[in-house]
Amino acid sequence: MKKTLKKWLESIRTELFNPDRTPEMKALSVALGTFIAFSPFMGFHFIMAFTLAALFKPLDKVLLVGFTIVNNWWTMIPIYAMGLWVGGVLTGVSGFSVTAIQWDMFKLKNYFNGSAFAYIGHTLKPMLLPFI
Repeated sequence: MKKTLKKWLESIRTELFNPDRTPEMKALSVALGTFIAFSPFMGFHFIMAFTLAALFKPLDKVLLVGFTIVNNWWTMIPIYAMGLWVGGVLTGVSGFSVTAIQWDMFKLKNYFNGSAFAYIGHTLKPMLLPFI
């Protein structure tokens, strides 16, 4: 087990300090990883990072995957709120209020009786285009 961990850490060190990688490729890896981190597709960040790393061999895989963690659970709410606001400004869609959301509609029992889905479709529909 220790030998496997040591090999794994050595491969990460070799990948990070690879002299074949140009500073531009390392910077591009960081930029793409950060871009993926702030994309609205929660849950697919690592899939997107591993896909890019597999498709574009010159990218630094450790930096690309590592920088997808820049966006974490503590920063998610302000990031998405700002993204929703910027999306509303860019698309010209207004008339929605995040503070008016009835959060108690998202209880598990409301999903079983269908009222949560009806609420999402009716109330949150104006936020869909600015969010995307």
